[in-house]
Amino acid sequence: MKGLTNLGRVLPWYRILPLKSNFDVEKAITTFEGIIDKIIAEKRKLIATESFDNSTADLLSLLLHAGSDLTDLQVTTFSFFISLSLSVSLSLSLSLAHALL
Repeated sequence: MKGLTNLGRVLPWYRILPLKSNFDVEKAITTFEGIIDKIIAEKRKLIATESFDNSTADLLSLLLHAGSDLTDLQVTTFSFFISLSLSVSLSLSLSLAHALL
């Protein structure tokens, strides 16, 4: 993968070439965006059917209740997915390193 990132820096148009790896990345991004949109839609439906309680609401519910637009919600949700995966991988790495030392 390192070669791809270096090539992408030297040749910025590399990502628009019709290569299998580029199609795979686009498919993965589209799938992930669909998952995020589904989560937001389900949460909207849940908020519409139940009474809203600030004390027990999660962050996505609070953002929906405040009237955030869809783009902001998608970016925020994506950011939380990325930060969660990074923190979990870091925690697992540190735990493994501690166990081995």
